Amino acid sequence: AERAGISEPLAPELSLSLGCSAVSPLHMANAYASLARGGVFKTPVLIRRVETAAGRLLEYNEAESQTVFDRAAVAKIVDLMQDC
Repeated sequence: AERAGISEPLAPELSLSLGCSAVSPLHMANAYASLARGGVFKTPVLIRRVETAAGRLLEYNEAESQTVFDRAAVAKIVDLMQDC
């Protein structure tokens, strides 16, 4: 969970998969997005680009990415999720 961007403390309980620990919606969405990207985590970026009214680029922020899960393992997890 930590490698997928979930930084909240998770209770070591059997009910963890049922949601016994509070996790922010942003972190949950980014964790699922890491699965959808084949195991690649991207740091969330609030504002990607800022332009003037004339179209001149003032700022551009690129999300940092890194592979956090094995692609084959992610494929199996996604397949299991689709079977539910």
